[in-house]
Amino acid sequence: LDWTGSPDVWGRFEVPGDGLLTVSLCDSASYDTSLVLYEGGDCAALTQVACNGDSTVETGCQSYYSGIYDHAVSGGSVIYIRIGGWQGATGPGTCTISFLDAGASGACCVAGDCVGEMTNDDCAGFGGVWFNGSACADITCPAPYVAGGCDVDENSLAGCVCFVDGDDSETDCNGGTNLASPTYTDLTIGQSICGTSSVFVDGPTGGTYRDLDWWVNDSLNAGGSFDFTIGADSTCLILVVNIDAGTVDYVADHLAGFMNTTTIEMPAGNWSAVSTVSDWNTAWTCGSGLETYTMQVD
Repeated sequence: LDWTGSPDVWGRFEVPGDGLLTVSLCDSASYDTSLVLYEGGDCAALTQVACNGDSTVETGCQSYYSGIYDHAVSGGSVIYIRIGGWQGATGPGTCTISFLDAGASGACCVAGDCVGEMTNDDCAGFGGVWFNGSACADITCPAPYVAGGCDVDENSLAGCVCFVDGDDSETDCNGGTNLASPTYTDLTIGQSICGTSSVFVDGPTGGTYRDLDWWVNDSLNAGGSFDFTIGADSTCLILVVNIDAGTVDYVADHLAGFMNTTTIEMPAGNWSAVSTVSDWNTAWTCGSGLETYTMQVD
């Protein structure tokens, strides 16, 4: 969460019955949030029960938003909601709270197909993805992520490697503006790319980093409507970065283990589509199987 003395805000939610609680800070006009849930009778005796710094569940949100979804709660309990910002970030925002009674049903997607409406627990028993309150007719099940079979393999390109502990990231073929001498790799619209975005320890600095792959294309710079597709067994993002301003202006994300396509309308500019794992998760190292992703821009 990296609160760094964040000037946080607290809310109190009295749980009306057994069920599932969702708290979302998704707001496209908001800032980089941090979120914690506590349970207890009063502020002097609280137990942390859930937290989130960066979520990838929803679309149309700010670049880094927080969300805790379908958290099991008991009737009569009190949940304290703590909202802060990463490294002390502040700003306007929206907190959306939703509650579903125990036994509520929703569409359950298994291997890309909706197998019916059922409870969250029953869907989890199938290894599925649950859409609370939705019917099969109202949702599109995400396609499962399958590694390989791409038009382009990033690791076959000169200077592109999967970074492991001790590597010097300054040698990256597409490290973008994170490097002292920025480097980019051309992508072709309509071609799928198999890439790797590992979490690694940088040899010269000793710091823990995530590999960001910066892709560029003249058609992106011309502006228009584009479909950004991303998928991985971890959670990855495509950050559409305004290179001149140094800002992340759009984000495409997905659920772990699935593919997702986000349509983005963008003006002409100096753009890069940056693919990266969404977190500094030290389990997502090179060779773990969780560092691979597939992306495509259409």
